[in-house]
Amino acid sequence: MKFLTALLLVLSTAVLRGQEPRLPGPAAAPSESEALIQRARTLSAAGNHRESAAAWQTVAAREPALADLGRRESIRALIAAGDIEPALQGLTDLGTAAPSDLLLLTAEACRNARSFEAAAILYRSARQSAGRSSAADQAALGLARTLELDGKPGDALETYRELQLTFREASAFDAADTGARRLSAQLGNPEPLTEADYEAIVDRLAGVAAFRRAVEMQTEWLKAFPDSPSRTKIESAIVHHLYSLRANEEARAEAGRFLREHPDSAEKHDVVITIFRLDVREGRTADVEWGGRAILKGEIAGTTLSDRQGVARLLAEYLVSVGEPVKALAIYDQLYKMTTGRGARVDVLWRMAIASLRAGNRARAIKELQQVLRLKPDSETERAATFWLAYALDASGAKAVAKAHWESLALRFPFSYYGVRAASRTGASPQPAPTLEFPALVLREDVLAHPDYQAAALLARAGQTADAAIYARRLNAAFRRDDAVALLAARASEAAGFHSASSTLTTSYFGPYLQQPASNLPEDFWALAYPRAYWPEVSAAAARYDVDPLLMLGLARQESHFDPSARSPVGAIGLFQVMPYTAAELDPAFSNPAAIERLVQPAVSAELAAKLLASLKARYQGELAPTIASYNADKERVQVWWDAAKGLPEELFIDSIPYQQTRAYVRQVLTNYGMYRQSAQSASPQK
Repeated sequence: MKFLTALLLVLSTAVLRGQEPRLPGPAAAPSESEALIQRARTLSAAGNHRESAAAWQTVAAREPALADLGRRESIRALIAAGDIEPALQGLTDLGTAAPSDLLLLTAEACRNARSFEAAAILYRSARQSAGRSSAADQAALGLARTLELDGKPGDALETYRELQLTFREASAFDAADTGARRLSAQLGNPEPLTEADYEAIVDRLAGVAAFRRAVEMQTEWLKAFPDSPSRTKIESAIVHHLYSLRANEEARAEAGRFLREHPDSAEKHDVVITIFRLDVREGRTADVEWGGRAILKGEIAGTTLSDRQGVARLLAEYLVSVGEPVKALAIYDQLYKMTTGRGARVDVLWRMAIASLRAGNRARAIKELQQVLRLKPDSETERAATFWLAYALDASGAKAVAKAHWESLALRFPFSYYGVRAASRTGASPQPAPTLEFPALVLREDVLAHPDYQAAALLARAGQTADAAIYARRLNAAFRRDDAVALLAARASEAAGFHSASSTLTTSYFGPYLQQPASNLPEDFWALAYPRAYWPEVSAAAARYDVDPLLMLGLARQESHFDPSARSPVGAIGLFQVMPYTAAELDPAFSNPAAIERLVQPAVSAELAAKLLASLKARYQGELAPTIASYNADKERVQVWWDAAKGLPEELFIDSIPYQQTRAYVRQVLTNYGMYRQSAQSASPQK
């Protein structure tokens, strides 16, 4: 008992002595170490790299918590000064704490200084340190170039050939492929790619969404092995990759050629299904119906149950979206009979209910939605089913019951898409009384004593917010279950402009407070969860095109989670995930492939996004739902869906969109926008 009492006393004292989870601000009168850090940065910025290196070495010796940072920055400064030997000694002293980017930087410096042996060693170390990251590609390319410069073309060729099969990024494959072909010709050592090599390369290219390059390699594969036993598989995969590339005309032409040349192929059904999906994408309703029904009837040999279920689902959803819900219900009936699992049946039933509502069959919709709720669906489907059940009941005259369902939904999920929509249906305040209380978080003494906290605090006082945020996130990794440390890391990240990290940390650790009203929230809580990321660039672009900048923030949060360097699997780039072909349509300057890299600049991405949003808003007379849908999907198809939903509630248009990803996207962007608008009015979405 005495031990327990003592333990409780220690724990309570640690809490009482703790402090608010926030790093200190820049010191008005910096300490000697803080001033030294500031001086080291200033010297580097001014080009006085040797003096900067000396200052960082002093920091490393004086402040144990910053020893690794001081050594790393000293090495960078020495390299910038051209002092390679001291930099190499510094790397040796740093040991395994040397990050891959520093190894690459030093390796390049050694190569430029023609210290090829040292460069090769460093590139190999960087490659091993980088693991599966893209830095491993850069290390392999650097190693190959170094070996070639060192008069070892055979070793360079082997390195290029290895990278051809292990690359992480398409650009690295292109560089390796070019290097391997050049050296192979130069050395008279062709050693052509095998079929297994081609297969591995194509799989990797498709895996990083380099579909055009994958098609090129498949075409080369067929030329190199015209009698390949995998020929029809390769050709059918070409059709699929062209579809993924959105090269619709090419995909259709290749599919037609395939069916003419290989009418009895085992891959015929895959090509037929791709044609069906092309018809859906291009809005060829007659072809969609004919092709989809043929697949459903089993007229296409080789289709699996999963194939037929997928086709039935897409066919039914397409028919709803173009205003043919009665036809869709017949397809859904067939699909339901093919579906056995509880989760899959829930999914079919609630989609079937949307078709019933579009067909005006409210009684059927009510029955389907009640069945969904009896099957205990996931939270998101429960919210959708409850909202639409209330809608169907209200339209059927059971207004009191409908209101009760909507009020319950708004009370339980007040900040969710369906909760907000339910509140608007009842006319009730969308901000019910707080049901949660945010805890009083403080940093414990063991956290304050941790080297990563001490480093973060020292850097913050020195005004080095970016470095401070890195150490704060390291601290979070060391104390993963400590909410106070998570809040500290989120605040440090936001202060440094790392908006993605701050938003992710806040959402991950404090999700319940983003879903329910809470008291005692920190004043900056909603700014951390919904940051005004890149506000100068976003607001300026929005003003030029008369677009609400808060809508743009809601879009960016969904598109890239505020990562300006984000690249999607389908090739979208930047803060607003602009596709290169869209950029070229909006600004002819982006027709030049060299200009595409500018899309990672927040100002450029915001400019193009604002211009596109303005155009889409004008097309739909300011209606947000089709505008947002068109940002995610083809605007011509969205126009068809919107026209077919004329006179229907916006919510019904959204939930009639035939692509699940686009439906979820529109709902989430609208939710983000609502949260930004509310947080602009107060410290939280409650007022």
